Amino acid sequence: MTLAAEDSTALMDGLVRQILRQFPELAEDEELLSLLREVPRERYADRYAVMGAPRFKSFDASPQQSKEVWSDAPLVLAYDNVGLPVSTISAPSIVLKFISLLDLQPGHHVTEIGSGCGWMAAMMARRVGTEGIVHGIEILPEVARAAAARQARIGPRNLVLHEGDFNDVLPGLPPQDRIVATAAFDRVPRVMLDALSPEGVLLLPVTMAHAVNASLMLNRSGQVMSQLPTLFVPASGVFSVAALLPDWRDATRLSHPGPRSETLSARIARLPDPGFGLRSFVAATEDTGFFTRRPDPATGKPTPGWAYGTTYPGGAVTITDRDGVLVQGSAEAASAELDRLIARWTAVLRPAPGDLSIRTGEPTADGTALSLTATVRTS
Repeated sequence: MTLAAEDSTALMDGLVRQILRQFPELAEDEELLSLLREVPRERYADRYAVMGAPRFKSFDASPQQSKEVWSDAPLVLAYDNVGLPVSTISAPSIVLKFISLLDLQPGHHVTEIGSGCGWMAAMMARRVGTEGIVHGIEILPEVARAAAARQARIGPRNLVLHEGDFNDVLPGLPPQDRIVATAAFDRVPRVMLDALSPEGVLLLPVTMAHAVNASLMLNRSGQVMSQLPTLFVPASGVFSVAALLPDWRDATRLSHPGPRSETLSARIARLPDPGFGLRSFVAATEDTGFFTRRPDPATGKPTPGWAYGTTYPGGAVTITDRDGVLVQGSAEAASAELDRLIARWTAVLRPAPGDLSIRTGEPTADGTALSLTATVRTS
C-alpha cells in the first residue's frame, strides 16, 4: 500500500511545522523550505533504520515508512560492531538550519565531510547553483558506494562524491568557501581550516568529554563566531572520537573505583539535576574531570550506563547513573572533592550543557588540530 497524494502533502506540511517549531526563523526563507520538496528525503532513505532499531528497511512508500522518513528525526545508515550508529541521515530541521547558517551563495565551492547518503549535499548543490560545486566526502565504504550509485542515477551534476578520509581529499581541492561536517569532533582539524578560502567558514559539530555537544561556526583562523547546541555521531578516521564513552580505567589510570559511599550518594541524590548539569560541567571544565562508561563497583569492569567525576592524588570520586558515588581513596578526600565540585557548579548558577560556551584553545602537541575548552557563558 502506497501513500495517497493528499496524505503525502499532509505529511510534508506536518514536517514543515515540526521544523518551524524547532527553528521558527527558517519561516522567512521559503526557498530553503522548498528544498524538502525539490530534494525528497525518501530518495536517500532507500535503506535505513529507525534510531535504536537494529533492522534496516527498504523504503516502500507505505504509510508507516513515509511517516518515519518524513519525520523530524535522524535515520541510521550504518551501525558499528557494538550497535552504535556511525552514519545517519540527519534530522531535517538540523539539515535546513545548517544550510541556513552556511549562507550559501551562487558560485560557492562547498565541502561536506561525512556526507553519508548525499541528501544534504544535494540540497546544497541546488543552493549554490550550476556555477557552484559541492564535494561530499564519506569515509565508510558501504555508505559511500551506495551514495555514488544513487548520485549516478539522480544527480545533481554539480555534486562530486569522494570515498575516503577528509585528510586525504581536502588538500587536493581548491580553496573552499564553506566546509561543513556532519559528525562530531573533539578537536578542530587544521586541515579543515587550511582548506578554507580567506573569507571561508567552517561549521563543525564538536563534543567535549562526551558530555557537552555543539556545532561551531569558525573562520579560517579558528576563531569561534557562533555556536548551536547539537548532537551528532562521533567522527571516524584519524580524528575519530575513540569511543562514545571510554572505559573508566582508561580515563582515570586507576585499577578500581572503590566502594559506594552512602553519605555522598545521598548528598548527590538531593542535588537538582545532578546527572545532567553537574555531569557536563565537571567533565568539560575540570582538568581532571572524566565522563566514562559505568564501572562495575565489584570488579571495576565496564558495564551498561555512565559515570563522571574527577581524579586527585591517590584516588577518585566517581558518580554513576545507578550506583551513586564510588570512592577510591580516603573518604575524607572524596568528601572534600565533592564539596569543591558542587561549590564550583553552584557558584556559577548551576549551568546546564547549553550554558557552556566552547572555544578553541592551544594547538595539539602534534600541531594537527586546535584543542577545545569550555567556559560558562557570561552573556
